Amino acid sequence: MKIYIKRYENEPDLGTVFLSTMVSVDGVKPYDISEDEWELICPFVEEIIKGKADNHKDIQVPMGRYDLHAIVDEKEWGILAESKHYYIRREYEDASIYSKPDSRHIACVGAFYGEPGMLI
Repeated sequence: MKIYIKRYENEPDLGTVFLSTMVSVDGVKPYDISEDEWELICPFVEEIIKGKADNHKDIQVPMGRYDLHAIVDEKEWGILAESKHYYIRREYEDASIYSKPDSRHIACVGAFYGEPGMLI
């Protein structure tokens, strides 16, 4: 089970701004989330993995908030390909390779004119 995670941060001058996206594979903490924030959102991740919810929005953490969504259609969430240890995810006009299960970004594998998912 994969969970798509959106992170928003509270900026004093701008209000809440979108910061980043991540994927949790089988409920493992993504590389870019601090231990403290993971402790706050982990119960919501576990609910999604157990099938008790499809998503959770507006989970408040000290410096911002998170939105979580179960990934049902992997192409819809930007996952283009995967193997046992890695997956490739698109974000706008870039495609990057990530390690499983901690979603650590390894490298950008290509920049495209138009979204890479349109090429498949």
